[in-house]
Amino acid sequence: MESPAINEAIFDSSDEDFGVEDADPYFGSESGLDEDERLIKEIRENIKKAKDHLNDWYNESRNAYDYFAGNQWEEEDLQKLRDERRPAITFNRIPRVINAIAGLEIENRQEVVYTPRENGDAIASEILTGAADYVRDNCDAEDEESQAFKDSLQIGMGWTETRLDYETDPDGQILVERVDPLEMVWDVSAKKRNIDDARWVAREKKYSKKDFHAIWPDADVNLLTGAQDPKGLQPHDSTIAPWYIVDQSSKDQRQKDFITVTQYQKWIRVPFYRVQDDQNDIVEMDIKEFKKMKELIELRGFKYIKQVKRVFKQYFVAGDEMLEKGDCPVNMFTLRCMTGMLDRNRNYWFGMISIMRDPQMWSNKWLSQTLDIFNKNSKGGYLAESGAFKDPRQAERSLAQAGITYLNEGGMAKLQPKTPPPMPQGIGELLSLAMGSVSELVGVSLESLGQEKSDVSGVLAAERKRTTITIVADFFDALRRYRKEQGRVLADFIKSYISDGRLVRISGPGLGKYVPLVKDQMDFAYDIVVDDTPTSPNQKERVFTMIMQLMPQLMQAGIPIPPEILDYAPLPASLIRDWQELLNQPSPNEESDKVKEQLRLALAQLEVQTKEQDIKNKAADELETKTQAALNLAKIQHEAALAKHNMALAGIDAENAKESTRRDNLRKDLEVGLKLVEGLTNDNSRTIR
Repeated sequence: MESPAINEAIFDSSDEDFGVEDADPYFGSESGLDEDERLIKEIRENIKKAKDHLNDWYNESRNAYDYFAGNQWEEEDLQKLRDERRPAITFNRIPRVINAIAGLEIENRQEVVYTPRENGDAIASEILTGAADYVRDNCDAEDEESQAFKDSLQIGMGWTETRLDYETDPDGQILVERVDPLEMVWDVSAKKRNIDDARWVAREKKYSKKDFHAIWPDADVNLLTGAQDPKGLQPHDSTIAPWYIVDQSSKDQRQKDFITVTQYQKWIRVPFYRVQDDQNDIVEMDIKEFKKMKELIELRGFKYIKQVKRVFKQYFVAGDEMLEKGDCPVNMFTLRCMTGMLDRNRNYWFGMISIMRDPQMWSNKWLSQTLDIFNKNSKGGYLAESGAFKDPRQAERSLAQAGITYLNEGGMAKLQPKTPPPMPQGIGELLSLAMGSVSELVGVSLESLGQEKSDVSGVLAAERKRTTITIVADFFDALRRYRKEQGRVLADFIKSYISDGRLVRISGPGLGKYVPLVKDQMDFAYDIVVDDTPTSPNQKERVFTMIMQLMPQLMQAGIPIPPEILDYAPLPASLIRDWQELLNQPSPNEESDKVKEQLRLALAQLEVQTKEQDIKNKAADELETKTQAALNLAKIQHEAALAKHNMALAGIDAENAKESTRRDNLRKDLEVGLKLVEGLTNDNSRTIR
């Protein structure tokens, strides 16, 4: 593809340098360290600083996961209640709120659509969109992302990783997997949503010795075990071990059974030059290549500009050993996150459980306290003086039953019922407030939880559900942004790794069932659109309801109803498929229409083939343009070498001419001197005579 002409005002023939970050700030900063040692030092220092800042976030996140699972009592409080034989009650109302919002995401799942920027790329964009759906369906990406979204609701951060797996598929299979947020460390200076402005991200994953050896067989396992504590917060400090209160031996043994591997991704700024030749084609050159060609480029009058680009690097480190290093699989972070709400002062993200934790905690405490008060208070009965009953044993059996209990004379004055003491005033209101605040503080209405009252109209209930979605829109906005970012990552993975001609199943009319993925066909500029998945339950229900409302008007207008309408019907998939097959069977009177349809289909196939041929021709033109650019560059290099050769020959000729002139002048001087000597000799001879 021919590059567009670049504004001449942007390009300048000057060679002014501007601030460009070194590819690695540690290189050359310390003597005695090689490249791997400097990289490991950089990684360790960055991770340590980030963990020092995120230590509270890790603790709060673990606590939030405990609250979601129902482990909501502090160990000290729980032990105190046990010692006093008091109940420790937990009515966990947090999961229903989190699950309700997570269910909204599941029922309204979205998909990524690649839309072309040029008209000729429509088919290629459909193939790329279908390939992305095929990859995501094979690796259950939507389930992994739903779990990551649930993590963001709980603790404020949800993570996934896109990677290539060769264990399940020798040719390589793209996987999108949810990552435990507590394994992640990131650049804490990042402020944007989904930490899009982070300079680096890292994952600390524990491997068993067997798995580690299978992945990195050349690494020394014995030197890498037990490098960090199990929580991954700080390196182990052996100097304070004698002051440990509890026995750490079993924990240390478990720690030695695993090896922590740090996966570290960062981006660096790399300078380069863009050169515009006489055909307005743009050629990128690195610094070394440009310096070699600079004289020739300026001689030919080509315009150029110095720029910087981001290059993403990835490293795997265990202990003091660099296991792997190189470029990221694609030129983006493959570890992507979706964020919740930002705590600006502490500069980290938090989820909904941080808001619901206090009302949930106090509802547990007040409910346990209420039950304890009720257990210790009087449950009824009588206060009786000695001699009040004729038969005390018979009285004990019959007071709570129907029948007669006999008293002695004057016994009524000696008998008095027990009056239960009143409950503390206001404790019921406090308990109701705490239990209701669990969902009210995060803005989740009863309608969203499926607990709307019967006297509420359907319109009002739907409006309250929409209000709930509006209140939690921060989380869904981060999810939408994540889908766009992950869509770019997935597109690059497809282009780089599986566009090798393999057949993938593409759903959609006019594209066939299986289509070969060819890299040249997907080399186009695109925009990413995040749209609702047509098969999501809520989307199907809304579309089908709207169609049913329009059906009478369409039938009156004589507009035929296509069989594809059944795709949106809330019916079993098998019934829809059988129904569509029945509707698609032609009747005897439809033979002519069938022939016409076949002709239209043949024309459509011919058009598709024509477009595919146009794509191939376009690819051939691009190859020819690139080849011509390479030939032009080679021609320029040849002309420069020839010019230098001619200049060298001209210099040699000039030296030869200069030497010849010098010799001629010397010869003339010698001849004049010889004649002068001969003249003097003749004069002396005459004088003697």
